[in-house]
Amino acid sequence: MLQIEREIIVSSAMERLKERLGTVHSRSGGVISVGRNIHRGDFVETLDFQDVGNVSRRDPIVNTPIVSDELNTRIRNNIKLYFKNDMVMRYTDLERYGTTMQQMNIRVGESVGDSIAKFVLQRGITALYGAISSNANVVTTGALDHAGLIEGMFKFGDQTDDIRTLIAPSPVVSALTSGVVTTGDRVSYGAIYDGQTGTLGRNLWLIDSPALLNPTQSVMGLTQGALTIDESEVVKFLDDLDLTLENAVVRFKVEGAYSLDVKGYSFNTAVGVNPDEILLGSSANWIQTAQYTQHTAGVLIKGM
Repeated sequence: MLQIEREIIVSSAMERLKERLGTVHSRSGGVISVGRNIHRGDFVETLDFQDVGNVSRRDPIVNTPIVSDELNTRIRNNIKLYFKNDMVMRYTDLERYGTTMQQMNIRVGESVGDSIAKFVLQRGITALYGAISSNANVVTTGALDHAGLIEGMFKFGDQTDDIRTLIAPSPVVSALTSGVVTTGDRVSYGAIYDGQTGTLGRNLWLIDSPALLNPTQSVMGLTQGALTIDESEVVKFLDDLDLTLENAVVRFKVEGAYSLDVKGYSFNTAVGVNPDEILLGSSANWIQTAQYTQHTAGVLIKGM
């Protein structure tokens, strides 16, 4: 008889999820960070300290009164996104195709892990696009060739080398790397290539994300820690036997939540909780909280 081994499913799912997100973190040069921050509520408020003035000249032979710089702070809001995954499997399929119970449980778990990883990465890329596009100081419009990308990255001025990874859709990657890149590492959402001549020495993350394709093709250049993805609710795995159909089925349901923190930006909580991709990708819903542009997530180069 078919047995649902929840422990196997859960462990397989979480191992696959950890592997997928861990690969993205390491291969992307650390622009995506992954953690765990279980919390209540729909947003996480983080206190940002603004940089304090500049060091100035001191006269050792006078003792006049001074005017101190005030330590300013600003609240940055991280977004909490809720997800689910509903699956159904017929009992008879196990016998018909000869799959073992252990294989079935492992495959279900791995499938769940893959789908969660893709969900959070898809929305993370959309959030990055929305946040960075809200800041005119780091956005350029032009040809998506080497010259255009260099111009875009130099929006960071003397901190341009902080741009670790370029994220681009496949038509742009094809043009940039023709005859240079031969193969890349598959990740849960796209593929990442090592920095070579065609990629301006940066890692190149190929993603056909809607955020980078519509309405025009775009490329993002990201800094280390540009996006932090935190598990904010414990992932729950539920199953139930349904005998009301002609073929008995097992229904699986996975529920959980992740929070997204875009470096140097805050999401407008007035928009509402659990925003969809349209709201996530809208520049109107983001505001820069970092005092200096060079302390934010990165740059955006929009195609013409």
